[in-house]
Amino acid sequence: MDNKKANTSAIHNNLFIRENGCLIKIKIDEIEFINTEDVNLKIYLKSKQYTLRNPVKDLMRKLPENQFKKVHKFYIVNLKNIETIKRTEIKINRVIIPLSRHYYNEISTSIKKQTISRNQIQ
Repeated sequence: MDNKKANTSAIHNNLFIRENGCLIKIKIDEIEFINTEDVNLKIYLKSKQYTLRNPVKDLMRKLPENQFKKVHKFYIVNLKNIETIKRTEIKINRVIIPLSRHYYNEISTSIKKQTISRNQIQ
């Protein structure tokens, strides 16, 4: 994965990353998850990674609230890209992301709105 330092701005369904004096457009739906573990933010897409020095709350204001949720002290996920969810972890593109007990109920509620049980299909 490429590791780039960048700044951000958003227009509609896109996020712009400032890199080497250029603005690079990223589709918000392509963001898989965000890691906030150190002073930098790391935005993960399927094939790329960007490192930003922006505060996490500035980035969260630019992302759709119903699509991006904090799931752990250090992780924000794009709900559209979740492959599996367990009580303590979420999997996105084969990456296991911890799910804190503190955030489990909110994530579970968001996911249940989009869930159909096997009994409903049969």
